[in-house]
Order: sequence, then structure tokens, then C-alpha cells
Amino acid sequence: MGEIISAVYHVTAGQADVERIARWIAVEQTVEAPEKLIDARIEDEIVGSVVSIDPVPDGRHAVRIGYRAELAAGQLPQLLNLVYGNVSLFESVRLVELDLPAELLARFRGPNLGGPGLRALLGVYDRPLLSTALKPRGRSDEKLAAMAGEFALGGGDLVKDDHNLVDGYEAFRRRIALSHEAVARANERTGRNCLYVPNLCAPAEHLPRFVEYVLDLGLRGIMVAPLILGLDTVRHLTSRYPVFAIAHPSFGGTFYRDPRHGIAPRLLLGTIYRLAGIDISILVSHGGRFNYPAEECVSVADAVRAPLGSLRPGLPCPAGGMRFERIPDLARQYGAETLFLVGGALLGHTTSVRSSTEAFLERIREQFNERCVAPQTDPSGVPQGGE
Repeated sequence: MGEIISAVYHVTAGQADVERIARWIAVEQTVEAPEKLIDARIEDEIVGSVVSIDPVPDGRHAVRIGYRAELAAGQLPQLLNLVYGNVSLFESVRLVELDLPAELLARFRGPNLGGPGLRALLGVYDRPLLSTALKPRGRSDEKLAAMAGEFALGGGDLVKDDHNLVDGYEAFRRRIALSHEAVARANERTGRNCLYVPNLCAPAEHLPRFVEYVLDLGLRGIMVAPLILGLDTVRHLTSRYPVFAIAHPSFGGTFYRDPRHGIAPRLLLGTIYRLAGIDISILVSHGGRFNYPAEECVSVADAVRAPLGSLRPGLPCPAGGMRFERIPDLARQYGAETLFLVGGALLGHTTSVRSSTEAFLERIREQFNERCVAPQTDPSGVPQGGE
């Protein structure tokens, strides 16, 4: 039969209906045709196969369906269309798991650096990395740049644009040049390699010149919202250019907020985003303003780091609830291989961004034995396991 893509759906239905729905999914996702049009050859070569149906809590069933791998055509758009295209239009069906064969996974480059490469670029090991976001929108470019420089002087690891910092091309050039220069000056003083990452949000035809300017400045990373720009647009950018990519979760709630529909966040932010070349995946953390369960947030972080063929492991980035007093508990739950994104809580912790950064870093270091080495200028060849 060749290689098989195994997809698991949680279907909210009673025992009397679930077998019918499972068959409907298998047919709808592959041939979208009435049963009378499906002959023996099409049934054998094209139609998905219902592998198993098992009850799970809350009145749902786990339906496992196998699809021939060649039906994905070796590409991300058709893979998504195959496993959750038309069925996404049906209520109470949630895609929760994908098992992709090695031959299909080998078609994808995945993250350019991943967690190990980013560590090498920074020279920081054995503790969660610390990040913040430049905000709020409306502050002058000079003030945002000064904020970035102060964060770098305080020892921060990565400072990024807030996702709503969006400009036309010329304004973008001016703003990110100022922030880059501020961080570069700070790095000269500290001897560290704090990374500044600009946000990219523009029409698809203009994105290449934005990325090319980022690289011309000497910057190494970009932030994107994959569900707004398009997953395969992001995959194309990360395949074409030597950048690491941070994924912002904007628009993501439409895919995973309803627990009985959409795509499980661990699958979307962990597996699918890595197929699109994402190195750092921002996830909303429990205990913050978005109110997600702790076990779900930790499962997303685990999925971002999980083995996925030969693709590099990503770095999970909890955000949206990273208050100073919660750092010890969050550190224990997420572990060292994490990037903490602390926005308003850090920027408003004291009147000095530098002092606030130092305070948050000290809080993190209390939980871990930090190890620092000289940053590498070209970490692309760093193996998956680390240095």
C-alpha cells in the first residue's frame, strides 16, 4: 500500500453515529463523492481507510484514518487539505494527531536553526531564555529603539517587535534600523549577542524585499503570524532565506479555541508550524489573560520540542501570563528548553527596562544553573542535540 499518513480526529458523536461519520470523513477528505461513484479501484487506491474507533472522555471518539502519503503530493498545502480540508466545515470534528511517514517528512526543511542553533547563536545554555516585546504602538521609533537597547544592556536574550508594529516599507526600514543599532551598541558593551527580531506583516508580493532588508542589516530572525500570512508563504520564506522564524499566535484561536473543533494546538503549533520552518512558537500560557489549561500549554511546549523525523526541534515560547512572581512555577513546568516572552510585565516592572530585565533574569537563574559560552556566528550546522 505504500507509506501511510495516520490522522486522528476527536469526533463528538454517539456510538450509533460515529462509524458513519468516520466513513464520511475518509470519503470526504479523499474523493468527496457519493458512495455509488466509488468503484473498487478508487476504494483501494484513493479512499481513506478507517483504522480504529475508540471512545475518549466527554462523549467523544478517537477516529484514526489512514491516507496514502502520495495523496499529499509532497507539499504542505495539499497535506492540510487532505487531513482537514472539507471536514473543517463540519461541526464537532477536531484534528488532534498526525503521524507522518519518513519519506514525506524528508520533503520539508523545517526550522533553519531550531532550539540548538538558537542556543549556539546566543551562547546561553541550561536555563530558559528571556525575551520581551517592544510596545506599545504609538511610541516613537527612537523610544522603541531605546527600550530594545536597555533590554540588551540588562542581559536579555531576544527582543522582538510587538505583532501590531506594522509599517510601510520605508517606515519599516527606519524603525528596525534604529532598534538594530541600539541592540548592537549594547552588545558591544556587554560582549553578549542579544537578538533583535522585527515583525513582518505585508502583502505577499512585498515580503521578499522586507526579508532581504532584514538580512542586509545583519539581523538573523523574523517574526511572522503564519495563519495570517499563510503557512506555505512562511514555509517558502524560511526555505528561501537563512533566517530563523518566530511564530506569533495571532488568529490562532479560530483554529483551536473550541475544544470540539479545529486543530489541537499541540499539533498546529508543534508539528505543522515546524513543517513551515518555524523555530520559535509562541503559545499563550496558563494563568494569564487568555485562560488556557496548564496541561494543554505544557503539551504544546512538549510538541514543539518533540522528535519529528530529521527536522530540528523548535523552542516553545510561553507568553501572555509571565508575571514576575510566577517565574519559579513556570520554570518548573516548562523546563530549561524554553523561551519566556515577558512583555508588559517586564516593561512595567520598574521604571528602568534594564533593571527590570536584570530582575527577571535573576529570578530565572535562581531556578537553573546557567552556562554561557562564546556565541557562534554560524550555528546552522549545530546538531539537534546541542553544541
